[in-house]
Amino acid sequence: TPDVVAPGVNVFTTSNATDSAYSTVSGTSFSAPTVAGSLNLLQQLYCDVRGTNRALLASTLKGMAIHTADDCGTAGPDYSYGWGLMNTLAAAQLITNHLAGDGRAHIKEVALPNGESIVFPILATNNQPLKVTVVWTDPPGPVMASSVDPTNLVLVNDLDLRVISPSGTTNFPWVLNPASPSSTASTGDNIRDNVEQVNIAVPTNG
Repeated sequence: TPDVVAPGVNVFTTSNATDSAYSTVSGTSFSAPTVAGSLNLLQQLYCDVRGTNRALLASTLKGMAIHTADDCGTAGPDYSYGWGLMNTLAAAQLITNHLAGDGRAHIKEVALPNGESIVFPILATNNQPLKVTVVWTDPPGPVMASSVDPTNLVLVNDLDLRVISPSGTTNFPWVLNPASPSSTASTGDNIRDNVEQVNIAVPTNG
């Protein structure tokens, strides 16, 4: 399953025919560098905005790409498009808005000791959609025998994201069913992925 997708068909790019040549080409050889180059530019923007040379964690970069991707296919993640089409502008705006307005950080990097939990206050206003994403770098799980589309659980650290409304309602993250890859994502306890996202279309103010 991809995490995000990028344009790879009819990409207008430089050509090696001459020093000033361009051509239209297709293939993953053009979509992969789009994502890699975009992530590098986002890393540079973050350092410029924050006035630091400290690199973002790999999980943070991955989280920003997933969090700001344009949903494709069915609602939520799916096995064809992952979390959607990478939107570098939206990710850049997330960085520049990092401490804007309410004074709360929109990007957090934290260490979570084994067996512990952490709570962040989140302000939902004007019934605007609310999306919360957590991504962590998980150590390698057990090595499985070679197979096509395995469904074995290999997650080592299973973090659980929950968003609690002011009234006490618990909102669960997206979950995909590998036994039915064409099915639309549902919500529930995700025990499979090192990415969890809660998306509330019309949150309660507060």
